[in-house]
Amino acid sequence: MSRQPTRRGPLALIAALVVAGTVAASLLGSSGPPPAALDAVASSPARAQTTAWYCAGATTVAGGAADGTIVVADAGASPLHGTLTVVSNQGASAAMSLGIGPFSSVAIHEADLLKAPFVAATVVLQGGHGAVEQQVSGPLGAASTPCASTTSPRWYFGAGSTVDGASLLIALYDPFPSDAIADLSFATDQGQTAPAEFQGIYVPARSVTMVDIGAHVVDRPVVAMTVSARSGALVAAKLQLDTVAGQKGLTLVTGAPTTAAVWRFPDGGLTPGVTDTYYLYNPNTAPAPVRVGVALTTGRAEPFRIEVGAQSVVALPANGETRIPKGDGYTVTARSSGPPIVVERVVDYPGGARTGLGDLLGSPAAARHWVLAAGAADSTHDEWLVVANPQTDPVRLSVARLVGSTPTPVPGLDAVVVAPGARSALRLGDHLQGAFLPLIVTASAPVVVERDLYRSGGGVSAAIGVALGALSPLS
Repeated sequence: MSRQPTRRGPLALIAALVVAGTVAASLLGSSGPPPAALDAVASSPARAQTTAWYCAGATTVAGGAADGTIVVADAGASPLHGTLTVVSNQGASAAMSLGIGPFSSVAIHEADLLKAPFVAATVVLQGGHGAVEQQVSGPLGAASTPCASTTSPRWYFGAGSTVDGASLLIALYDPFPSDAIADLSFATDQGQTAPAEFQGIYVPARSVTMVDIGAHVVDRPVVAMTVSARSGALVAAKLQLDTVAGQKGLTLVTGAPTTAAVWRFPDGGLTPGVTDTYYLYNPNTAPAPVRVGVALTTGRAEPFRIEVGAQSVVALPANGETRIPKGDGYTVTARSSGPPIVVERVVDYPGGARTGLGDLLGSPAAARHWVLAAGAADSTHDEWLVVANPQTDPVRLSVARLVGSTPTPVPGLDAVVVAPGARSALRLGDHLQGAFLPLIVTASAPVVVERDLYRSGGGVSAAIGVALGALSPLS
């Protein structure tokens, strides 16, 4: 029996949260010498371009549900200069200059520039060796997500929920001088829908518009969506705020600007009480046959074969499948042999040492260089790097900290070997401690890198790193 929803606007929800104070390998071979912490990526003349990053979905009011911080990392041997501009859903804006030294990083609290119910930011950098992430924190927990490095006429999300106690908000950010018009369509557990109220949404130039999805897609435990710009180009991010009993948390996810044939998730693992669900979203007009492969740390698992209907979403709860053993780590790869799709993973930690929600889109590509601008390993944060090797040969990699002048290798992580088709889970706190730990991972061949961050007292953040240099599409 479904619960009767109690709908509250996003501002009312934030106020309620503030008042309530809710807290929610063995060496198998070598493909060459260990890579340097950063090689040609830092010095290539081709990387002297101007780049822009777009971050949306945070709040900057006192006690907000998703207090935002922008983290900018310079993964190159030359300084980065640029600007940070923050705009609000009320038409205000503020800007500041940026200067980041080589192999360094900086964190800017958005509320120091502008206070508003919701904000979005643009970071413009003179140089192509930067990476930008957005962190948010509030009474329900904390999360971080890479900012978008492009605008797009379409954005996709594979997961979301509007059941009673869950608020699903979409940030529509127009960073350009011309207004935009957006249409939203949804695939739910009850089928496809496109409410008239979500068509022709006006997004003023250089501003962010927040849309409360639960206002018209009511009491749905599974909500996938497509944001289409009828005019102009946008950036879309999803803010999920859950006060559901036994499922409290905060997640922020920058949407996928495109569909893809393959999506890979480096980290997977089942422990008692944890819910691990993969959402396969097909926004196309033809069905998508999907093979979901599970690469176990030990043993083999029969792949799942799922047909995802046109404009529909299928939830695959890994914890409900007997072919995946409890306590064994695994990597998931979803491949569509038909139209390209979007795959998103949501993990619910109901209590204990880890509490909160983790939400991330998989990676459709691999790369040799990955930057993780935000992270921490200290008395209140447990950070893990999980590296998946899609190659048929072993891959050697190094992890280094960006602390200025030159990358500093992390002790014990400067010559890690990942077996073919396998994963390696690296607990950062076993090698160094710090409240602010921007990292770079450099591999001898393209890999996929995920960061998982667990905050004591509540808060789970899962995200694929920011790839630098050439990408290798997964196949």
